[in-house]
Amino acid sequence: MATFAFSLDIIDMTDVNDSGDGLWGRPDDCEFSYVVKVPGTTEQVSLTAVQDREICSGTPAFPSHGHCVWDAALLLADYLQTRAVEAAQSTSKVNGARVVLTDQEYALPLLIKNVAVNFCDRDDGEASNSREVMAPTVEECQWGEPFKTGTCLASWRKSTDVVVFSDVLYHASAFLLLIETLHELASPTTDVFFSFETRNASIEASFLQQLAATFDVEEVSRKDNPQVFASFEYPDELFIYHARLKARSNEN
Repeated sequence: MATFAFSLDIIDMTDVNDSGDGLWGRPDDCEFSYVVKVPGTTEQVSLTAVQDREICSGTPAFPSHGHCVWDAALLLADYLQTRAVEAAQSTSKVNGARVVLTDQEYALPLLIKNVAVNFCDRDDGEASNSREVMAPTVEECQWGEPFKTGTCLASWRKSTDVVVFSDVLYHASAFLLLIETLHELASPTTDVFFSFETRNASIEASFLQQLAATFDVEEVSRKDNPQVFASFEYPDELFIYHARLKARSNEN
């Protein structure tokens, strides 16, 4: 069974009832609908992204943290759906994958709400007619701190199949903590995918340099993935990277 740890809920979104520009040009709506492709099939499932800050249990340090869906997440979602389709053609692991969504403690109620809306409260039968769907687990993850005993993250230590995160490169002081957590989750066979929109090129370059000390890091090429980058009018400032832990870095 494949195991996936997501630092954010990654989605492919279609704008519905746009109420105008809000924070940094993002729509103010508390909910959006979006469509995901079911790996290995021609099916599409309509889901809902709940991004209501009032559901969070506390106030983040910055108003944009923890509740807003950003373009880098949408691009990464398109790319991951393509990769999932490729995997489903050769293995049955994808449909039985276990997924953990993580964030800081104050944002967990919003993650739980998204899981409930899309996996527990659905009454259209869409998610269960032809396949077994396993709802994601929601867990707290504070970068640089030990995983709590009894959690999926603790049991997946150095054995997670896929780790995904997007738009988290906003504070240079947190880079080493993020990389430390990646080391706790990853083995040399773990695929790490992340995306970001360039806001501070020097900060982002510093993170890539620090990550490359212990991970093999490569940018996902726009030229080699035209179906992903051309699926929407994504700006040139959006980037996707793939990383794998170097074998000698997993010896501790």
